[in-house]
Amino acid sequence: MGHFVKVLMLVLLLGLATTLLAETVTVGNPNVSYSVNDGTNFYVSNTSIFRVLPGGTVASAPVAGNFWQITNTPTYSDAGVVLYFSNPLLLGDLRSISVTSDNPSAINVNLWLDTGNNGTLFSFSGTQFTGLNGDSYAGASGSFIDQDTLFYMFGGNGAGTQYTLGQLQAGADSGIDANTRVALWVGITNADVANISKIDVTSVPEPATMSLLGAGFVAFAFGLRKRISR
Repeated sequence: MGHFVKVLMLVLLLGLATTLLAETVTVGNPNVSYSVNDGTNFYVSNTSIFRVLPGGTVASAPVAGNFWQITNTPTYSDAGVVLYFSNPLLLGDLRSISVTSDNPSAINVNLWLDTGNNGTLFSFSGTQFTGLNGDSYAGASGSFIDQDTLFYMFGGNGAGTQYTLGQLQAGADSGIDANTRVALWVGITNADVANISKIDVTSVPEPATMSLLGAGFVAFAFGLRKRISR
């Protein structure tokens, strides 16, 4: 095996390791749903972003260009994008979320937690929210979260209390731990506008993926050893 090929293999393997630890979510990603709260009802859709029009009327429109344009009117509403709604992550795998936006101070991140442990998040009639269905949700402010970010429990288990992401993963709130399924809500509250161009989610790779990566390193090392011993 030539020296150049060996170096190239190592670079590719290291690149794969990095890629497996972070996902950049942009417009058109299949893991994204869209949501809005018009002050009375909450909606979620897999196809378009809802806009709340003056007077509280809910309308839907496609995403704008290469970014999500999150617009809130009247004063009280929540609009945003929901990641992994149909295929939740494990809470213990989540490490950080970084949101690229032209209005970072308006960004909020919610965790939608499947504390009902039934494989679904909340309950809906069509696109309209009908209840927590035994689930929970927590919210944090700012365009970046990590293990030390403080979340306020808005509904479900532990409502009215605060925990860091690390504490929730460690089981500080009854019924929530590292094995709890979670979706991520990224958006804004109150009357504001934000254009979100991407959302970077860092998580722990699945064990099977890590095993494959480890096998790749072992194969590379074995090939290198054979070459040296000749």
